[in-house]
Amino acid sequence: MGAIGNCYDHIYAERVIGILKSEYSLGASFADLYPITSVVEEVVYLYNADTPHLSLGYAPPRDVYRESLLEIPALNFPAVVA
Repeated sequence: MGAIGNCYDHIYAERVIGILKSEYSLGASFADLYPITSVVEEVVYLYNADTPHLSLGYAPPRDVYRESLLEIPALNFPAVVA
């Protein structure tokens, strides 16, 4: 908890809330908690999987993850001789 009105005390939460409001139009009112939960889960998934990120060279995290898996060399185990 930080000081009231000091957005720098919780910058990560402020960033996420700002993204939800500006990029995904979630600044509207909801009737109850269930729609909020499901919509936020979907938006967080989309942001973490499909949204291009500057820090990843404008590539979506899903593609970067797939590429990193392709770069892992296969393990070669010696044959078991019985």
